[in-house]
Amino acid sequence: LELGIVFRDLNQMGKGALKIPARKPSSNKAASRYSVKRRGGGAVPGPRPKCDRLSDELEYRSQSILEEVRRPPLAKQYIRTWKIVRGDLVQVIQPGHNQLGQQGYVLEVLRQSSSLLVKGVNYKKALKLNDDGTKTRVTTESPIHVHKVALVCPKMNRATPVTYKYLEDGTRVRVATISGEIIPKPEAAKALRSKRPVGGPKDTPAELVLKHTYVDDGLVSLLKECGLKTEMLETAPAIPPLR
Repeated sequence: LELGIVFRDLNQMGKGALKIPARKPSSNKAASRYSVKRRGGGAVPGPRPKCDRLSDELEYRSQSILEEVRRPPLAKQYIRTWKIVRGDLVQVIQPGHNQLGQQGYVLEVLRQSSSLLVKGVNYKKALKLNDDGTKTRVTTESPIHVHKVALVCPKMNRATPVTYKYLEDGTRVRVATISGEIIPKPEAAKALRSKRPVGGPKDTPAELVLKHTYVDDGLVSLLKECGLKTEMLETAPAIPPLR
């Protein structure tokens, strides 16, 4: 009876009496599904004093003169497995591109925007901020989407699809589909961007680190009587006793 009274009241109130707020669809479903943390640059658009390096002079992407390199926009579709790394030789394969067939080495991999910086490809003009406050127009490489380029086969010297295969020792390698040639990863992808410092005023000298300072307080003798291994205790540096 109570349910019937509720429906009667709703009919008397007319259409639109009961409004349920509709859920707004996400404008970027892929970006919401695979969230990516943005890095570098900040959100200030335009030329910046300390960000004035061209794409072929970068040590870190935060030094780039381009905003889309310092702070890459989120891609519509996030790529989980990348077959192209920094230092690879790639070729433009997009039909209609003004540099179709152009080859170049990968300078930077921008995973957030699913794009690459390729040497000599996709030039763009930008404004460089000088020390005196004036601006100079320069030309540098801008990001290109990873699907618009392909790896170059080292044997055929042309673009090729790539697949993964395993060697006898279990190592996974990239293999060119058109020739079956192995495409090794370049040394630039393995090397560190900046060398770690060796030695310093606050570093402990090596002779003090390797100095044997362990004093047997009866624990090693007790463990030996129980038939347990004590090599780690005998070779490890001892903690000085509390005074």
